[in-house]
Formats: sequence, structure tokens, C-alpha cells
Amino acid sequence: MRRIAPTALHVPLMRVVTDLRSAVCSTDRGTKMPEEPEVTVAQGRSGTCSLLLGLLAVAMIGCPWLPAAIAPWIRYFPVYLVVPLGICAVVSGVGALRDMREQEEPDRRRALAGIVLGSVAVTVPVAVVAWSWWALSNMYG
Repeated sequence: MRRIAPTALHVPLMRVVTDLRSAVCSTDRGTKMPEEPEVTVAQGRSGTCSLLLGLLAVAMIGCPWLPAAIAPWIRYFPVYLVVPLGICAVVSGVGALRDMREQEEPDRRRALAGIVLGSVAVTVPVAVVAWSWWALSNMYG
């Protein structure tokens, strides 16, 4: 957890808190004013983005086998996005794992699953293209 510096949005709220604090805890009665509350936010990534990108990329591999009643551009256009989404899933997962190094008890499963799915989404199309190239070159070559 890290402390957030006050911004323009926090200033009016801080004035209200200060006014209330001065009304409740006046220093002329000898009471001490309490310390300022610490605003905390979670930092780092959890790997959810990597998991979603990996799932989306793997799901797009199956788009050409959708029923013929669906428009061809819906069936075949996502195939062009499989490899870029797979690469994004791997990069996002690696970044999330790096952010999790500093945490005490991180849950790395989502980031690892995103990396695995992204790797599958990159490897399968590359393997199919390589196999097709090999098969066609042996057939006509």
C-alpha cells in the first residue's frame, strides 16, 4: 500500500475534515489533534488483463469453425488478431508477475494462466502456418 498525495479533488474534503477536527479537538482544552488518516490504494497488477487477453486470443482461434450462417467477416477477421492478442497476453502477464515480486502473498495463477494461453495463441497459428508451408512445398516441390 502506498500513500496518495493530495490532489485538487482531495482539497475540499480535507478542508471539511480539518474544520471538523478543529471543532471537536480544540487545542485550547489540552487535547491533541489526531494524526491525518492515511489514504491507501492497492498497487500493482493482478494478472486479470493477461488472463482475459489470453482467453480471447484462444477463443478467436476457433472463429473460422463458426456456423456458415454467420457473416464471413465475423468468422475470419478475428484470426488476424490471434497472434497480437497472444503477444499482449504474454507481455501483460510478465509485467504482472514482475509487479507481484514485491508483494508478500501474491496470487500468481491468473498471470501464469494468461501467459500460458497467450503462448498457446501464438504457437498454434505459427505451427499451422509452418506445417502448411512444409506440406505445400513437399507436394509441389
